[in-house]
Amino acid sequence: MFPGAFFTDASGINDAGDIVGATLLPGGDLRVFLLSKGTFTMIEAPGSIITFTSGVSNSRKIVGTYLDFSVEFRGFFLASGVFTTIDVAGATRVEADGINSAGQIVGNYDDAGGVGHSFVLANGVLTTIDVPGSTNTYATGINTRGDIVGSYTDSAGMFHGFLAQGF
Repeated sequence: MFPGAFFTDASGINDAGDIVGATLLPGGDLRVFLLSKGTFTMIEAPGSIITFTSGVSNSRKIVGTYLDFSVEFRGFFLASGVFTTIDVAGATRVEADGINSAGQIVGNYDDAGGVGHSFVLANGVLTTIDVPGSTNTYATGINTRGDIVGSYTDSAGMFHGFLAQGF
């Protein structure tokens, strides 16, 4: 737990035990962090109202989401202190949720019609992933082999998990 915090939530961990998460400090200040070798480093996306972390790779590359001052949710990638925004053309919301050792990033976005789609971002190329017959798809994790997990909603409104292999 972060010293003096009301609560601390961990959202991602890598093989070295580096953890990303969020903590609520006195005064209601919600902050996100990287905990590495016992040291907390606070993270805040430039131009954000609030930042959320969700994944950390073995090389300490971090992904997450931030709310900007135009009240848009945007995904981000943080490597060596440099933030890169992840946007999808025409999307109204973008989240980056997982990253693997190869630097492949998974997340999800809402299109202009409010339909949720997943994506994998690899080598600068963003590929949309939709489970056939689903009304919304949400990727949340990716492993070293490129296997992606997440959930989707079917036409009856029921949630299901999915595994997409080999990206």
